[in-house]
Parts: sequence; C-alpha cells; structure tokens
Amino acid sequence: ASNLPARVSLCSAGMAPKTAADKVFAELKKHQEKHEAAMVELQKGFAQISEAAKQNDEAELWRLAVLNDWHVLAFAPAAVRADRDLILEAVARSGGQAFKHGDDALRQDPIFIQKVLTVSKGRAMEHAHPDTRRHKQLLNQANRLRQERATAATPRTPRKGR
Repeated sequence: ASNLPARVSLCSAGMAPKTAADKVFAELKKHQEKHEAAMVELQKGFAQISEAAKQNDEAELWRLAVLNDWHVLAFAPAAVRADRDLILEAVARSGGQAFKHGDDALRQDPIFIQKVLTVSKGRAMEHAHPDTRRHKQLLNQANRLRQERATAATPRTPRKGR
C-alpha cells in the first residue's frame, strides 16, 4: 500500500510530471517501489532460513549464509567450501574474491577454474592454487578477460580529424 499522495499515480500512469512537486513525488515513488521489492526479497530469504532451521538442515543454512555474505566461506565446513555451484555463485557475487575460500581441490582444478575466471571476468586467478597460477592456458584466459573488462570500462573518444 502506497503512502504517497494520489498525484504520484498520474506520473506512474505514463503522464509526464508537470511541476517540481510532481517530479519529487515521482522520484519518491521509484524509491518506494525499490524499497518494497527489497523487502520482498528479505522476506523470502528469511522464510528460506526459517525453513532450513526447522528442518535442521545445516548444509542449507550454510548455503543461505554464503549467498547472503560470501565472507562466511572463510568459516564454512569443508563440504560447503567444496560445493562447486555455491562457490561459482559466491565468486560471481564477490568479483572473484570468494575463490580464495574455496576448497583446495577446486582451486587446483583447471576446468573449474575456467568457469571461475569466466564469472569473475579474470579477477579470481590470483586466488587459484599457487601451482595452478602458472597454468599457461588459464593465465591467457584470465589476461584476455581482464583486457575485455578494461576495454569495456574505457570510454571511447572520437579522434580529431576523422
């Protein structure tokens, strides 16, 4: 239920705001909608955690904790740190940082590392096992992904004289 005045409904119905107040109300409506969506997500997460706790499902509680905050991997049991899907998701959410907490077997697996490099855009290579960091194909992939990321982040400016 919206607490904002009815005039906001004019803006959300596709009509352009006419006054400064209409613009402010329209902006407030956007923020309210984002807040409500975030609250729904929090409630879903709470429901999942509550259900896992009722079931006494320790593995699911750890999974949910890691999805909520990847730093939890540092304290997680070995089985959690060896969960390939969970590690990939944590790596994606952390920009590669979570890979340092992954199981050593995963951090040495070249096939898994290729996936990790893809989701981290090359950032996770520094967290691979030291022996694996010298793997030429993986280094090439990491460097290519880093270059793609850097190229995408660099604004293109037109050259003079063209």
